Amino acid sequence: MKEKETPTYVEPDDPRRCHGHANGNQCLFKAVEGSNYCSLHSGRENPSYDLQRTQYLLNHFQGKRNVAEEIGILRVVLQKTLDKAEDDITIYSAQINQLILNINKLVNDSIKIEKEAGQLLDRNQVAEIAQELLNAVAEEVTDEDTLHRIGKRFEQTLNS
Repeated sequence: MKEKETPTYVEPDDPRRCHGHANGNQCLFKAVEGSNYCSLHSGRENPSYDLQRTQYLLNHFQGKRNVAEEIGILRVVLQKTLDKAEDDITIYSAQINQLILNINKLVNDSIKIEKEAGQLLDRNQVAEIAQELLNAVAEEVTDEDTLHRIGKRFEQTLNS
């Protein structure tokens, strides 16, 4: 019987990176030779996965974490807790609840910081920018039908 392969981390732009996904992000492990997936995502079990993933996160983000990375780490911890709680979620309910509250607070704080820093636009600001762009187009395009179609496309984009 072939020995189970321990996945190794690769850089995000490495073409050998696993095509599997976890928590909405592409897997960080190297794909198994002859496959597009690491040993974890190809269906083989790997007991050292959690240890390696946690160690990687701690090493990779040490001293340079931002709010998004902290949210990511909390989501990994939440997923690990949910995995452990599979049989009896009541045992872990307080921990799961606290993690969800912490993630929610960090997300809300991140949005607030981005708004205060001018990195996020509210709906009215986006509408004002769209109107300014439409005015600039109107100065260059004289055909009324074309302007009307462009305006409708702006409106559709803003409402989607």
